[in-house]
Amino acid sequence: MSALTATFTLEIEAAKLQLLRTDERLRTRMAGAIMGTVMHLCEEHLDRHYVGKPNKLGGSSTGYWGKVLKSIAGTMAGDTVTVTMSGVGLAMKYYGGVIKPSGRISSVTGKPITRLAIPIDAAAHGKVPAMFGKSLIRVGGGLFSPLAGRQIGQQLFILAKQATIKPDKNILPADIVVQTRCAQAIELLVPAQS
Repeated sequence: MSALTATFTLEIEAAKLQLLRTDERLRTRMAGAIMGTVMHLCEEHLDRHYVGKPNKLGGSSTGYWGKVLKSIAGTMAGDTVTVTMSGVGLAMKYYGGVIKPSGRISSVTGKPITRLAIPIDAAAHGKVPAMFGKSLIRVGGGLFSPLAGRQIGQQLFILAKQATIKPDKNILPADIVVQTRCAQAIELLVPAQS
């Protein structure tokens, strides 16, 4: 699984900063409030924009984004708060990049994997060719479902040498939203100095 961790910087006014430097209990409470706020924002954001949304192919949900949402966790170490979320390929989805075949031996063909099987039909969404057993028929650059006899049915996968994943920076809530909500949480703990 790949974990995704983002860094947010909060600016704290001098008077509050001085108070936080001298009050360890307040620092711990503030770190807990920030951690809870960021975790809640990430959960809320994923739930609103990803969980339960139809996939591009119209296939049944694999539950991927629900698992990512449930993976959100926070830790505190000193003055540092870390919030992470995990999912297979999550960092690749966020940052983007190029995926290439692994070269490992296929459990179906017994040969090295030299192509990526990219689903193009709802029936193949969230699946790999091995889930279809040896029934798929390879024609050119694609894998097709079989029909009665030797007829070729619907194309389920295209075979590619590599795939370029576009970055999706919307996976995390916007920096300004996180900063504003964390500042509000701090304000509840350390009201403005008059």
